[in-house]
Amino acid sequence: HTADAGLDTRVEAFLDIVESYRRHVRPAPEKPFERRRQVIRKGEYCDILDRRTGERLDVRDPRVHLVLPSMGDLSTEATSVATRRQGIHTTPLPLPDAHSTQLARNVASGKECIPALLVLGSILKHFQKVDPASGRDVHLVFVPSTLGPCRTGQYHVFFDRLFEEMGWENVVVMVANSESSYRELGRRFSRDVWRALLLGDTFTDVRNALRLLARDPAAALELFASVWRDVLRAFEAGPGELDAELRRAAQRLLRVPRSGRLEDLRKVLIVGEIYVRRDNYSVEELSELLLSKGIYPKVTGVSEWFHYTDYARKFVLEGRRRREGWFRTLLDGGLKDEAVYLAETMWKRAVEGKISAALRPTGLVPHVPHDMDAIIGQGRREFVDPELESEATVSPAVGAAAMRDGYSGVAIIAPFGCLPGRLIEGVYAPWAKARDYPVLALENDGQPYPPNVVSRMEVFAHNVLRFERAGPDAPRGDA
Repeated sequence: HTADAGLDTRVEAFLDIVESYRRHVRPAPEKPFERRRQVIRKGEYCDILDRRTGERLDVRDPRVHLVLPSMGDLSTEATSVATRRQGIHTTPLPLPDAHSTQLARNVASGKECIPALLVLGSILKHFQKVDPASGRDVHLVFVPSTLGPCRTGQYHVFFDRLFEEMGWENVVVMVANSESSYRELGRRFSRDVWRALLLGDTFTDVRNALRLLARDPAAALELFASVWRDVLRAFEAGPGELDAELRRAAQRLLRVPRSGRLEDLRKVLIVGEIYVRRDNYSVEELSELLLSKGIYPKVTGVSEWFHYTDYARKFVLEGRRRREGWFRTLLDGGLKDEAVYLAETMWKRAVEGKISAALRPTGLVPHVPHDMDAIIGQGRREFVDPELESEATVSPAVGAAAMRDGYSGVAIIAPFGCLPGRLIEGVYAPWAKARDYPVLALENDGQPYPPNVVSRMEVFAHNVLRFERAGPDAPRGDA
């Protein structure tokens, strides 16, 4: 092709410029990346070390401010109360929006998935109002991380380097890891956070139920807001006060006039990547469409992910015991770790059972399967082996369990181009379609869905409304 000559000339000219640059420009020596401040773990809580002066500040010091990114409005509010109960000065960030997301896009490469942009954008928007470079205060930004086939483990590195480039020496990233079930700040802190997540998940379900069932939704939501404020005040006061307030909350919610029962509604379980399925900004369009059709959108809670990380811990501990034997595991402290795990999970289940028992009489809390031993045990035979530690392990199995328990459809939501999200769709969707189960897979990039995707959502809602369970849980032709 004769036109290629011009293209070849341009490429050769570019390479010539690069070679000339390499001959005449001496690159600046690289210096190792190191932030001025560092988080130092302790048995309980943590310290922030100033490498320059050697000063150490406990996380409860008045100069330390914990910045808490949003993960659902109610869960974030409750977690903020939990941290204040521990004496930590906390700023819960508001829900992301288009403006905060654009702030993150301005400093990103374009390859980051939407959870990273939503979290980063909220942080940048916060520091537009609060100058992190002024004064002696230290801002501790909470960022969760995880291993597995996901970039989440690299986003805190991206944030750290960005804050360094911006000259924010007083901004420190505190990373919490899924391998430890996010217990980095110790047992006392983790216990209050667990209560907070359960409250956020449960009351999110209650709010959605009221929107569908209350005869006067506006009045019901006004009452809900009052109930939620009282529950948070009781939570801050202590576990005993919380238990009593939950019983009062149930009585107040029971008096809401209703037009039907939750068990009579068609229900859709929303699964997928942990952040976008739980973040209001990401899941709102899907939830609102389902609500407008009279379908209950059960968004899988944050607590489910904690149940799964606990299961993954047990999976690792038991694998270690099988490889090394009982005696070696005892000498290395592995049996002690298993005993600690057992005590923690028993306590978590007791607290969850107490909150559920208090609010179940309201008729506003849907059932959702979360027995990880049974769910993953079934899922490993049909979907993904537990060795692959990610949402792709738990979401297909939970979706299948929900369909067996009476749900009318499963929606999978994940960031655009998300590997775990596409793996969930790849293993669950064929299984569901073989049984004529309604299924929808969405990818979210922080923008409104285009008309063709909205049409798919409409079709999915129509299929949910007309879904009738034909018989046993078996593929067509096998029944």
